[in-house]
Amino acid sequence: MSTLVRDMTKGNTVKLLLEFSLPMLVGNIFQQLYNLADSAIVGRVVGPDALAAVGSTGSLSFLFFSFCIGVANGGGITASKYFGAKDEQRVKKVIVNSAYMMLIASVFMAVLGFAMSAWILRVLDTPSDIIALSTQYLRIMCLGIPLIGMYNYGSAMLRALGDSITPLVFLLVSCGLNIGLDLLFVNVFGWGVFGAAVATLIAQFVSGIGCLLFAYLKNDYFKISKDLLRPDTKIIKECTRMGSMLALQMSLIAVSCIALQRYVNGFGSMTTSVSKKALQRA
Repeated sequence: MSTLVRDMTKGNTVKLLLEFSLPMLVGNIFQQLYNLADSAIVGRVVGPDALAAVGSTGSLSFLFFSFCIGVANGGGITASKYFGAKDEQRVKKVIVNSAYMMLIASVFMAVLGFAMSAWILRVLDTPSDIIALSTQYLRIMCLGIPLIGMYNYGSAMLRALGDSITPLVFLLVSCGLNIGLDLLFVNVFGWGVFGAAVATLIAQFVSGIGCLLFAYLKNDYFKISKDLLRPDTKIIKECTRMGSMLALQMSLIAVSCIALQRYVNGFGSMTTSVSKKALQRA
């Protein structure tokens, strides 16, 4: 068994839960830094319109991402069930089939989000003076959904096997890289909102590919034989059943934030910018 795999049914329960959950808590905090870093840097360097453009897309981005996060977590729950049952073959099948599901789901949401970005921003009454920048930023973020899905898939599978440290490490590296690239692209190259979005995508790619590559090299469960690569409809249905409710839950949270964003948008781009600054301070 890989040294990265931890059996959560053996040992001190409180210690196990703390050691497993604390990295996840820290990771959730740092995940918020992606959009906050983009907002802070473009707001300071480019101006309030750029800040408003980035801020007005946050809830929409989360809505598109939530579907992929649900797919990833559904696969993670299923994998953890079979891992607890000591069924190594089924764990590997879940890893394979969840990858297929994530690929399809993330590409679908990327195409859908890119195609609908301008229309949704108009429906949300995005101020006319920032809608072009908002559309540009949101479309680039939508193109990066497969990259975000790649990281969430890898981290969900690793956590299902008891490893919550590796996803955190790559997330911390990604956050630092994102801030550094933001400063380079926005402050030095003068790429504005476009540069902030590209920086986020590069950072997400590094975290995703790094997490998966590390898992393949160090975790025995990710070494899949050819006979397990065939899609398994039973596994797919089980992962879908688990993930659909999680995706719906997160989507409803995103919808409530979108409703609030639409209300704020009605006051103009300056109010949108100020409300984003207030959220950052909070």
